[in-house]
Amino acid sequence: MHSYFWLISILFLIGFKGFSQDEQQIRQVFTAYKEAVTNKDGITAYSLINQKTTSFYQRVWDDCKKADSITVSKYPFEEKLWVLTSRHLIPEDLANQLTVKEVFCFLLRKNWIHKEDLSMLEIGEMEIDGAFAIAQMQYNGADIPYFFQFEKEGNGHWKVNLIEMLEAAGRNVEAIIAAGNLSENKFIIESIEKISGKKTNKKIWLPYKS
Repeated sequence: MHSYFWLISILFLIGFKGFSQDEQQIRQVFTAYKEAVTNKDGITAYSLINQKTTSFYQRVWDDCKKADSITVSKYPFEEKLWVLTSRHLIPEDLANQLTVKEVFCFLLRKNWIHKEDLSMLEIGEMEIDGAFAIAQMQYNGADIPYFFQFEKEGNGHWKVNLIEMLEAAGRNVEAIIAAGNLSENKFIIESIEKISGKKTNKKIWLPYKS
């Protein structure tokens, strides 16, 4: 009886310790990511995002170079937004010199990635389910309707999972567009012009010239 009790106690403590280590690592990753974004340190921020997110940015960057207007018009909202935004913000002569990591750094410096201010945010309660975690965001200690997601990759390191948040934001915006008077393309163009402070032109619908 006593041996069984101690076995259960040991297994419980091991599980609790593992969970605590995961939570601690997630909080450390968020703090490092927040500091990198706040300081416009794109290289560090890029190193803290997961493979799914970097693959998304790579696909978008490839699309900027090859996708024509008909192809781009059929993309999901978030992918279309990023292609058109990248073409609008990154000059053609510069585009051919940049890797996807450098594009991420460029867009971070231009305040397109994380337009919201992360410096005042913290993470509160979180749910960890295997290799995935979602954390409640807080402002001044109070919960806000915003969440951060994380993924533990094969090397055991937790990374920020932006792709899920990008897709969720895209679905929310699509719902807003559907309830309004603007078409999706018009909404995207007006958003890009408002945030960048300059007018777009038809070139954003065309691939970069190699």
